[in-house]
Amino acid sequence: LLSLVLFTVLPFRGSDRRAGIAMATFGNSGYMPLAIAEIVPLSIPLVGERFGLEFPPILIAAYLFVQSPLLWSVGRYVITKTDANRSGIRVRDLLSPPLVGILIGLAVALSGLGKVLDDPALLVAPVFAALERLSAITLPLALLNLGGLIGGVKVTRDDLRSLLGMTGAVALMRMVLLPGLFYASFFGFLRHLSLAPAVLFVLFLETHTPPATNLSIMVGEAGVNEHHTAVTLLGNYILYLLLMPVYLAVFLFITR
Repeated sequence: LLSLVLFTVLPFRGSDRRAGIAMATFGNSGYMPLAIAEIVPLSIPLVGERFGLEFPPILIAAYLFVQSPLLWSVGRYVITKTDANRSGIRVRDLLSPPLVGILIGLAVALSGLGKVLDDPALLVAPVFAALERLSAITLPLALLNLGGLIGGVKVTRDDLRSLLGMTGAVALMRMVLLPGLFYASFFGFLRHLSLAPAVLFVLFLETHTPPATNLSIMVGEAGVNEHHTAVTLLGNYILYLLLMPVYLAVFLFITR
């Protein structure tokens, strides 16, 4: 809703407006929050003691259970839609790879197969370990795809103003308005609720993310909005690297 309002006010129209709405709406809600939830407690043990090590990833998975189908259906439709391509949302897009993985994980956990997968005496344990190691290439592959888009961008002086404008508009949403919404909610009512510390931590992580890298895969496949997506993602990830330590310090201070 915030993205729709923002890009109604700003002077972007047509395909540019749709690209901006998609990038401002859908964040990197899996890779970045999981990485921070796992890495920060290792370097700052106090964070692990305060928010736990096992509960945050479960909450992030629960968030992805809804966010991932929306990204691959609504997000994909919005950012790849053109006047020539008006195909609607496909039902099969709802079954995204992350959602399938979450469903398999739930089935394994509820069925008790976890003990079998962890048994080193059985053949399935090394196979599972190999598949787990293979899954680690997902993020590097997404970044390679993004790098390919950036490498193929040919920016003219006339295009630069529009591309930087889009980068700034998406950054305004992802780096200012959404974090501001979190802090307003925290001081307004969240701190008065009996929420587990891990819940606040995950809410913080999910409202402080750059745009989803998977959007670069979608536009690369469709051949639309490639320049806007590549430049906007590059600019926003640079800003994220600079701002996230500051936001994390503020969050740890107000929740101490």
